[in-house]
Amino acid sequence: MAYLHSSVFTPNEAVMERYGLSTPYYIIRFITWGAHHDSGVRGLSADQKSELVTWLLKRGQVVASMEGGGTVPAGCVAVTAPEDLHSLLAFSSGYIGEGATMAKEAAVLGVASVFISPFSRLPPIIAMEKTGALVRTDALDLDVVEKALGVGRKTMEMFDVTGEIVRRIVNNEHRK
Repeated sequence: MAYLHSSVFTPNEAVMERYGLSTPYYIIRFITWGAHHDSGVRGLSADQKSELVTWLLKRGQVVASMEGGGTVPAGCVAVTAPEDLHSLLAFSSGYIGEGATMAKEAAVLGVASVFISPFSRLPPIIAMEKTGALVRTDALDLDVVEKALGVGRKTMEMFDVTGEIVRRIVNNEHRK
């Protein structure tokens, strides 16, 4: 997540205008569950996805990031340029989805993050849960989502890995 440290990443507010967004808006991500490690695991059903989107649309706009080119749910704004996603995430009012990486990215950016997944033993997710940076739930639970989104932004301290690497190279410490 070093690429999201404030010394490296500055979100571009212009992306909100390009997508016709105003706050509040929420980012959702649904995955295909087709990776090898996903074998035998199921995510949200089509009905649950629809229920989540309907619930979120009553609270603001919804931006959808779909793994594998999935169909963007009705009423949602599609992410058309992947390079815009982190800026969209940074200005959003919350992330809700099945994607672990994006859940962690939202948490690093201080955005309320709800990771919906049957996977419960992912060390980075566990660590972020313990600090309150994100919430993980096994299945769609709108009470959990509402509570997590109600917390608002939570700043997460993060070590500047990129800055440290550059410092070591500049000071020739990488050869010691």
